[in-house]
Amino acid sequence: GVRPFFCKYKAPPYVKDEKVAMMMLLADESNWSEVLVELHQYAKDVEPGLARQAVRAIGNLAGHVPASAASCVERLVELASATGGGAAASEAVVATMAVLRLCPGRFEEEAVPPLCEGAEDLKDSRARAALVWLVGEYCDRLDGAVELMEYFVESWEHESAPVRLATLTALAKMFLKRGDSEQAAELLQSTLKNAAEQCDDPDVRDRAMMYWRLLSGDLDLASQVVLATRPSSDNPRGKMDDDLCQQLLLRIPQASTVLYKLPAQVHAYHKWDISGLGNGLESPAPKAAKEGTGGDLIDLLGTPASGPQVRASPRTGPAQAPSASPRAPLDPMAQLMQLDVPSATAPAASAQPASSELFQPFGRPVIPQTKRVVLSSQQGRGLEVRSCFSGTKGAGDVQYHLTLTNFTAYPLDSFMIQFNRNTLGMVPRVVSLGVGPISPGSQASLSVPVDFTGPPVPGGGSSLQVALKNGQQVDASGNPLIHYYGDSIPESLMNQP
Repeated sequence: GVRPFFCKYKAPPYVKDEKVAMMMLLADESNWSEVLVELHQYAKDVEPGLARQAVRAIGNLAGHVPASAASCVERLVELASATGGGAAASEAVVATMAVLRLCPGRFEEEAVPPLCEGAEDLKDSRARAALVWLVGEYCDRLDGAVELMEYFVESWEHESAPVRLATLTALAKMFLKRGDSEQAAELLQSTLKNAAEQCDDPDVRDRAMMYWRLLSGDLDLASQVVLATRPSSDNPRGKMDDDLCQQLLLRIPQASTVLYKLPAQVHAYHKWDISGLGNGLESPAPKAAKEGTGGDLIDLLGTPASGPQVRASPRTGPAQAPSASPRAPLDPMAQLMQLDVPSATAPAASAQPASSELFQPFGRPVIPQTKRVVLSSQQGRGLEVRSCFSGTKGAGDVQYHLTLTNFTAYPLDSFMIQFNRNTLGMVPRVVSLGVGPISPGSQASLSVPVDFTGPPVPGGGSSLQVALKNGQQVDASGNPLIHYYGDSIPESLMNQP
């Protein structure tokens, strides 16, 4: 039950905060009435912090349990009218506005007029901005709406930026809803002129200029923008998929997170031909992905069109070819590596169980050592890489063995690999690794065939620089994240002719 979490008078403030939070988690159709009574008592507490939290909880209860919305609005209006502009009253106005937006067309007649009566008692800028929004939203059904907006226009110089922004929007709505009112038109014109010419706040000034230009044209079009019908705001609590939520949390700085989508569903990638990179030649314009085929992911490794390719990730629409420029953007991975990648005609490397790597018949050398960590999970942002070599140059069976471990919260696939120029001219026979999606907490082992057809770099020693990418991990700009790590060529290979 919820009763054990009711607050005691002598409990410390932090205990009361936690108990209020627990009460909200336990509230449902069967106990919302007693939870509301208890929260209403806390809202009258002398401690401002507890009172504000209780009022916010009442507003959240209205959205969490729809059957309680009417009773919650009644208690919020009572708190806003009875406490004389205190902390609870200010918070009650903000909570009431949130409930009315959540439940359009239900409680305006009972809630808005009592709140407007205490406009002059409100001191908190959030509460004043919320009240101005209510006046502008319901000005066509509210008596004295123009006079109340006059009060806020007269106090314009002393208002904060949120109140000024709300005032501009409310006046624009009032002008469009009550176009026959000359007083509303004069208020709007004087306020827009004042905000555009004398206000120092760039946000307020820009909004004033936007409304000025919008309302100077087609008013029907302006009404469609300013008075657009908003969809009902369903309570999002518990409705987001857990896996999607974990992936979005890792991509908070990206714009796609605002749309509740992954970057691959928003951005379109293209394939670039960078065969001329490294010799001063310009790259031609990219080829647009064919509509309906899914397209190709941008070829970060510069593989020619005849070689293996990685399929594009899902996206919202077909890719559009950028316009040609004197010099097309170059891929950061190939630009850093400065590689001339050979054509890859061999089949993609296939995943193999770890046990198969240890069996080499007919006297071929086994893997000389156990795989060692070349990219830690911290450096790889959740991707760990272990590697080693096997085979001989004379037999042409040299392979680069990898074990990829996924410590992220989402599957990884579409892996691609490339070597930097090295002493032996070692290059991977394929750049697209045919390993399927690696689930979180699991790993996959694979072997990459190695050729020695690249240009050797004399004096490079046994060091080998490797670049690895996948189709899911991206950087802060939304571009594919490329992992660079250092490996070493075994001495046995270095000494072979």
